[in-house]
Amino acid sequence: MDRFLNPPPEPGGASLAGRYRVLRQLGEAGAIATYLAEDRNRFQELCILWEFNPRLADPLVAKTVADRFDQTAGLLYPIHHPQIPRFRELLRQADHLILVQDYVEGATYRDLLHQRRSQGSLFSEEEVTQLLLQLLPVLQYLHGLGLVHREITPDHLIQRRQDGLPVLVSCAGSKPLLIRTNQIQSGLAADRALIGDDIGPGDDLCSLGVTALVLLTGQEPHTFYDRLHPGWPDRLVLAGPLSSVLPRLIAPPSGDRFSSATAALADLRARMGSWTVVGPQPVAPTGSAPTLAVAPRSPLPAPVVASPPPARALPGRPAASGCGSALFGLLVLLGVAGGLWWWLDPMASKIALKPSLPTSGQGSGPLSQGRVELRDRAQALGINPSFLVDLTDALFYQNNPGRQGTPLTDRPEDAAYRAQWLGIAQTNLNWLEANLTGAARAQLGHYSAADFDRWIAQANQRHVGGKALATMADGRFNQFVVDPSQSQEANTPLGQIWLGLAQDSLTQLVKGQTLKELEFAPGSYGQQVEASLAPGQGQVYTLQLRQGQLMRLNLQAPPGSISLSIYVPSPNPTLPYLLANSSENTWAGQVPQSGYYEIVLIGQSQNPVTYRLALAVDNLIDQGATPPPAPTN
Repeated sequence: MDRFLNPPPEPGGASLAGRYRVLRQLGEAGAIATYLAEDRNRFQELCILWEFNPRLADPLVAKTVADRFDQTAGLLYPIHHPQIPRFRELLRQADHLILVQDYVEGATYRDLLHQRRSQGSLFSEEEVTQLLLQLLPVLQYLHGLGLVHREITPDHLIQRRQDGLPVLVSCAGSKPLLIRTNQIQSGLAADRALIGDDIGPGDDLCSLGVTALVLLTGQEPHTFYDRLHPGWPDRLVLAGPLSSVLPRLIAPPSGDRFSSATAALADLRARMGSWTVVGPQPVAPTGSAPTLAVAPRSPLPAPVVASPPPARALPGRPAASGCGSALFGLLVLLGVAGGLWWWLDPMASKIALKPSLPTSGQGSGPLSQGRVELRDRAQALGINPSFLVDLTDALFYQNNPGRQGTPLTDRPEDAAYRAQWLGIAQTNLNWLEANLTGAARAQLGHYSAADFDRWIAQANQRHVGGKALATMADGRFNQFVVDPSQSQEANTPLGQIWLGLAQDSLTQLVKGQTLKELEFAPGSYGQQVEASLAPGQGQVYTLQLRQGQLMRLNLQAPPGSISLSIYVPSPNPTLPYLLANSSENTWAGQVPQSGYYEIVLIGQSQNPVTYRLALAVDNLIDQGATPPPAPTN
């Protein structure tokens, strides 16, 4: 790609404008790439660089997009609120435009919700009440400037580590961050058909209410909310002020929805009574916001910055993680719809003329009836029906490229195609039910490449690197995908499945189900492990070694039934690994680095296979010695 910014292969690379040193690329979407950088003028604070390259855009829209880039900077410039990432500057290098913003340290509320679920709990009513008390003043501030955020979701709220306050962010590849309400009302906003005529402060209030319900219930919005017919999660009973406030936040505009964030905040405070919430309180905006972030977002202590997974798994990773604006003009030109439709149809723009699943039981033909059954089963499995449609379309049109753009009907001439589409959808549901946990299924359509960065940091704490985690996900993914050449970018249906498998792989590693550290008994120089692997299943063994030690490894299993990878502690371009997805069953030699080596086995057979792993090491390292640093791969 013709990029002006290219992350240097080693630390200490060239700087931008003599100030910003690029550390690594976070993602890329069309003509926009996002980078993590450090600001040399502010004591190496981390920041986000959004780079627009007009040479990568359609020449007919490049100038318009560049103008929108300027407009976005103009919208962000006057915002000085400590709970909104600060806009630093807009740079022009050659014909490239680079927008600089603060980087936020902390965990998203989506991350926190996942953590709660894994512990068998959710957010309490008191915690969500506190969250509203902390966020409604932020909306007061934005709406007072004539701006609407339009994308308040658990993914775009970060609990800042330094003080615990929620910070309102957005990420590349999502909806526009900000739009002036007077532009909408006066018809000045571009492409009104895409942004909607009714966008206003009420949409932020509704999104905040839906977010609160997600945190309280752990349910995804599509299971209880429809913009035209707002619902309420099953079995949710509230006892405090939220019982009155939340229904008014999510009410339709023509109903009893609050007229403003000020009105909602006043009503919530009035109903507090004897209720007490404990925690950090909102900070009033000032003339200049403090610097917010100096590390990647994660609930874990400052992880080692890790390299992305292999390109085969996620070749084109979109921008993500703890960042500010979402470049209004470009995204509108790309045809991204806005507002609450992020909740209801997260991947709706991927394939045109898709056969959508109905929201009620309308229609009596075989296609309509089949879709109703699919919708009901998808929802029962916790899968967004819109994601199922996107996934089925991708596979259906791959088999039938001549049908692209032609909707299916109940007419007799479509009978064969109709049966094929419905069959693919059922097969997809069968596979997802059997191979993904409920937590991963619920996230399909909402993952980003930043999630994988966060999982790498968690794996690193157990001496497992990103390459090993990606290999585990690849093993399971290859049991599903037929054509590995299909796009697996994070914002595609297949990329979402890969990320779901990666999340489940991490969970199994953390629980010790697929991870074992090999240690030798005193006086012993070898060890044998016997186990079995199901198709696509992986197992990771870690072993602490010192540079120059002699290691001999032998894998006994039927030929071609297991792939073997041996990853080094600190991979580099000249030594990325000792073996990678190899059919070989032996390795012997002196190890080139000190640290934790990862031995990854992946079942390649169509049936479970039993194996024996024999390992011998000379000049064993003292098991009580201080361990070397965690892997950075």
